[in-house]
Amino acid sequence: MLELKVLESSNLTEVVAHGNYLYKLRTKWMLQSMAKRHRLRQERGILKLEDAMKA
Repeated sequence: MLELKVLESSNLTEVVAHGNYLYKLRTKWMLQSMAKRHRLRQERGILKLEDAMKA
């Protein structure tokens, strides 16, 4: 089970995984993969924007 808490003082969300070790490990991997993919998509978008501004 996942429990999400939105932290009021920032744009962060705290994620708590309940369950056995394997479930927690898989959940951690999934969330890290999603964050990495999101970061890479943002970087590509910024590069495209910079290229468009140079043209």
